[in-house]
Amino acid sequence: MSGNYKDIEASIRDACEKLFEADRPNVAARVQEFQILEAYLRASYHRCQSKSECSTSNK
Repeated sequence: MSGNYKDIEASIRDACEKLFEADRPNVAARVQEFQILEAYLRASYHRCQSKSECSTSNK
């Protein structure tokens, strides 16, 4: 897993698209294919917001 945050987010988004298209989603296979952290993919797959989509907490 290397690259800047935007590249990582794009990889996670692409992996999620493949998971949603699959009849039997395989998270582990997508983690290996896109070389991303499993926790990030699982969170995104279960509709958690990414850091870039969250509102700021300190105002």
